[in-house]
Amino acid sequence: MQLQKISKIVHNTIFMIMCSTSFCVFAADLNADAILDSMTSVMQPKTSQGKMEQEIITSSRIKRVFVFEYFSADKGANVLIRYIEPRKVRYN
Repeated sequence: MQLQKISKIVHNTIFMIMCSTSFCVFAADLNADAILDSMTSVMQPKTSQGKMEQEIITSSRIKRVFVFEYFSADKGANVLIRYIEPRKVRYN
C-alpha cells in the first residue's frame, strides 16, 4: 500500500515536470504566424467527415430540415455531400 502511494507521487511529479518544461519550450517559440498556422491546420484538416443538419425556412414560413453526410479531402479541395433526409432528396 505504501509502495503504491510513493509510486503514484513519483509518477505525478514526473508528469508535472514534463508538462511544465514542455509548456515553456512551446510557449517560447510561438509568434503570431505560428499561432495562425496552427489554428489553420486544426480548422482545415487533411481529411474530414461529419453528419450535419440544415434547417431552411421558406418565404411561406414552411420549415424544412435536411440531414446530410459530409466528406472532404485535401484540406477541403474535394468535397462530397450526400443527403440522408428527407426521403425525397435522399442520396442526391
